[in-house]
Amino acid sequence: MVKNSNLAAWKVQAVAVVLCSLIGGAALVMPSVAQAEESGEIDQRSALELIRTGNDAFEEGDFETAYESYVAAHTVLPEPTIRYRMGQSAQELGQIRDAIRHYEAYLQEGDDEDRIARIESVLPELQTKLPATLVITSEPAQAGIIISGRGDVGRTPGEYEVDPGEFRVTLQLRGYADKVIEGEVVAEEEKTIHAELQTEEPRRISTTPDEDTSRLGLWGYTSAGLGVALLATGGTFSFLQAGVTAEVNEYNKRATTADRDELEGLKDDAMTYHRAALSSYIAGGVLTAVGVGIVTYDFMRSGDSDSQRVHLEGGVNPNGGFVGIRGNF
Repeated sequence: MVKNSNLAAWKVQAVAVVLCSLIGGAALVMPSVAQAEESGEIDQRSALELIRTGNDAFEEGDFETAYESYVAAHTVLPEPTIRYRMGQSAQELGQIRDAIRHYEAYLQEGDDEDRIARIESVLPELQTKLPATLVITSEPAQAGIIISGRGDVGRTPGEYEVDPGEFRVTLQLRGYADKVIEGEVVAEEEKTIHAELQTEEPRRISTTPDEDTSRLGLWGYTSAGLGVALLATGGTFSFLQAGVTAEVNEYNKRATTADRDELEGLKDDAMTYHRAALSSYIAGGVLTAVGVGIVTYDFMRSGDSDSQRVHLEGGVNPNGGFVGIRGNF
C-alpha cells in the first residue's frame, strides 16, 4: 500500500510540473507576440513619416532628399506606390538606370492604370539616354584624360561613362604631343579607344627678320634718327638755359623793383632747362650709337649669304626649352 501511495504522489507531481511549464511558456510567448505587433506598428509609423518627408522634399525640388527618404521607407514598407515615387525622384536626379529599374519593378508590382501608362510612355525615352562606356588606353600609359563637358577625369587606362551622342577625348602626357579623339556612341554602347602618343618636337622660334617684310637697317636708321632728334632737343634746352642764366647774372638785386621770388624763379627755370638738356643728350647719344651700330652691322653683312648671318633661336616643349645664337662671326 505504501508503494502505491508513493507512485500516486509522483504522478501528481509530474502533472503539476507539466502544467506549470505550459503556463510559463504561455506567459513568455504572449509578451513576445505583443512586442512584435508593437514593433510592426512602430516600423509602419516610421515608414509613413519617411514618405511624408520624401513628398515634401519632392515638392520643394529637393529630389536627393526625396529619393533617400523613399528608399528608406521602401525597406520598411515595400509598397508599389513608394517604388513609383523612387523612380520619379531618380529620373529627376538624372539617375537613368535607377529610374528604369524602379519603373520596371512597378510595372510588375503596381496596378494603378495612370501610373502604368505614364511609365510606359517615358521608358523608351529613358532607355535612349542610358550612358555609354568609353574604355580608354594609351601607349605609354598614365596619360591625363580630358572628356569634353566633364574636364579632367583621370589617367589611362580607365573606363568612363558618357552621354550618348558625340564625344571628344584629349590625352595629355608630359613630353608627348596632345592626342585628340572624337567620335559618337549610342546608349549602352561600350567603345574602346587606344592612342599611340608621339614624342613632341621642340617648337623653334627665330628672330631673324623676313627679307620681304623688314630689314635690320631700317631699325638702325630709325634709332639713329631719333637719337639725332633728341640731341637737337638737348641743344634747344641748353640754349634756353643759357638765356635764363644770363638773366640771373644780369639781375639788379639793388633796384627798387627787385623781387627775390622772381630771382629764385629764374634760377629754377635755368635748372629745369639744364636737367632737360642733360636727359636729352644722354638718350639721344644712346639711340644714335645703337642706330649707327645697327646700320654698320647691316652694311657689313649685306654681302653675306643667309647661312652666314647671325640668328637668335629658341625652342620650348613640355620637358624644357633652349635659347642660343646660330651663325658665323
